[in-house]
Amino acid sequence: MCYCVYVGSNQTLPLIEQGPYSRAFYVTPVREDEKEVEGHFTKKHVYYLGSYTGCSCGFNYNPNATPLAPPGVEPIESIYALLSYLKEALEYEHDIEFYTCWAGNQAQLPDQRVAVAIEEITDISDGFYLDENIFVTITK
Repeated sequence: MCYCVYVGSNQTLPLIEQGPYSRAFYVTPVREDEKEVEGHFTKKHVYYLGSYTGCSCGFNYNPNATPLAPPGVEPIESIYALLSYLKEALEYEHDIEFYTCWAGNQAQLPDQRVAVAIEEITDISDGFYLDENIFVTITK
């Protein structure tokens, strides 16, 4: 089973195609079979965020582990690209929404809703970990 990570914004955010030049990070519209997740968001636009793993699992980062990655891809690149994308989204509005769930659980209500400032999640020296079913409002 895989993690699914979504971001919601009132502004249209750029899509990033998964391909040879964007293997570490990609952004797509929410697939039809995942549309139920959009009901958790208050924002107009919701997107799926993917990592080097081809899903969202690669957004978990333990600096003491050695993850398997395709040649030419450093797993931490996915985290840097994700954080950069979130920061850029915040250039256009005060807050964005971020939700992580297991694949197939998109309709499940979040267990908790929290708010954090982007600065609180950008220090990844101790790692970067996803908490499933936690709905996060990220602010400037």
